[in-house]
Amino acid sequence: MRIARYVVVACAVGLALAALHYSLPSKTLVKIVGTEVLRQNVTDRTFFWAASNSVDSDGRIEVRFLNTVRPNGRTVVYRNQDTALGWPPYFKFDSADLQAAAQSASDSAQGRGEDEGWVMITSYGWRSQMLAIYPNAVDIHPVEHRDASEFSAVRAIGFAVAILFMLSAWRLLRLARRSMQATLARLLDQSGRWRKNLGRPIRRTPHRRR
Repeated sequence: MRIARYVVVACAVGLALAALHYSLPSKTLVKIVGTEVLRQNVTDRTFFWAASNSVDSDGRIEVRFLNTVRPNGRTVVYRNQDTALGWPPYFKFDSADLQAAAQSASDSAQGRGEDEGWVMITSYGWRSQMLAIYPNAVDIHPVEHRDASEFSAVRAIGFAVAILFMLSAWRLLRLARRSMQATLARLLDQSGRWRKNLGRPIRRTPHRRR
């Protein structure tokens, strides 16, 4: 029973951390090498695509993409979709402006030196070739050099708060469990005493004759 409880708790914690890892913003230093608009079939992966785009009868939507390269040479492809009022709550409505900024950064990077033309992309989500899903870019801003830090304070604070909340919840649940066990034990003890007293024969005190 204890092992099953630990397995359930571990699964719940793993799902919560996975949701945070997907939803919290991360920063990546890249050089944009191109942009394009493609039609994607999202009928079986609607969770990983923003709901703001209208889906046609074939289950396809038009998606803006950003093709980038990291300093180590690894390529990263981002989608550029409005999140609108959906989840995660980034309230992004400027995908067209972001696409224009990406195209401008791509044009500026052509013909420049190796240490120039780099940008920092803020995004959320995962990249999986097997599932054909892409992280969604929410912000682009240029950086002065290719050694800029990719540290995301919002992501770090989000994970820290979540972990503290989980530890606090676990501690409160353990305290509540111990309190319930103590209360139950006390009630059972009192119930046992009542039963014992009810089972005793009633002693009648004899009356003295005057």
